[in-house]
Amino acid sequence: MDHPFSDKPVMSSTLKTITVLSLIGNFLQLIMTVMNFLRAKANYAEAKETIGKLQDENVPAIVRKMVGNSDDYMELMRLSLENKYPILILGLLASVLCLYGVFQMRALKKQGLSLYIMGELLPFLTMALFMNVAAFKGVMFYITVLITLLFILLYLKERRCLVYN
Repeated sequence: MDHPFSDKPVMSSTLKTITVLSLIGNFLQLIMTVMNFLRAKANYAEAKETIGKLQDENVPAIVRKMVGNSDDYMELMRLSLENKYPILILGLLASVLCLYGVFQMRALKKQGLSLYIMGELLPFLTMALFMNVAAFKGVMFYITVLITLLFILLYLKERRCLVYN
C-alpha cells in the first residue's frame, strides 16, 4: 500500500494494529513462559488442592466442566513439572520467533510472516511432544486455537503489505 505523496510503501492500519496486539500478546507469553517454569512445582501442588475442592457438591457443574477430567488435568500438571526445561526452552524460542517476526513485518519484510507463524505453531508442537492428549482438551485450549488462527489469518490477509525480502 503506497502513500499518495511517496514511492515508499507504508503499513496498512490493520497491519499496524495486529502487530501491536501481537507484541503485547507475545511479551505476555514470554512472561507467562518464565513464570510457569519458575512456579511449576507450586502449580502442581495448587492443582492437587484445586481438584480436591472440586469434589465438593457445592461447586457448580459448569465449573467442573470447565476444568474437565481431573485425572487428565493432574496428568497435564505432572508432565508440565517433569518437562519444565524443554517446555521453557521451546516456549522462549516460540516467543522470540513471534517477536522477531512481528518486528520484521513492521519493517514490511516478508520473512517476518513465516517466522511469526512458526512461533505461533511451536507451542502446539511442544504440547504434542511433552504432554499427553489432555493438553488438547478444555475451553482454554480452544480459545487459544481460535486466537492463534485469527491472528495467522489476519496476517495472511495483510501479507500484500509485506514488500521487502
